Amino acid sequence: MMQRKIIVGLRSLAVGSKWVIGSVAILLTGCGIAWLGIKVTGSQAAFTAWLDTARPWLQLWRLVLYALMAGLWFSRVRGRFLLQLPIRQVRRLELLTLMLFVLIELGAHHHQLFQGAAS
Repeated sequence: MMQRKIIVGLRSLAVGSKWVIGSVAILLTGCGIAWLGIKVTGSQAAFTAWLDTARPWLQLWRLVLYALMAGLWFSRVRGRFLLQLPIRQVRRLELLTLMLFVLIELGAHHHQLFQGAAS
């Protein structure tokens, strides 16, 4: 019995470490893209100005990604979740994901929303 607990603990540790490594890789990729953007534009202010001009295209990119994720969720993944979990938990997961997307968009528009109030 003790051997089984150790194996299960090692498996969960391996899965957890994969998530940590993936998260660090995503963070480093984002930092690398920002660093490259600053180097290409010449300064952080110029990079920020470029991001402001590219805002509509970046929003369109995010909306396309959201649509792609939703399409994959409903066509491939949701059915598997419904076989393993009650529908209440699946709907809760969907609601939390929708709230996450809304919060991401509010964060992306924070500067734009409050820029007029400061001037």
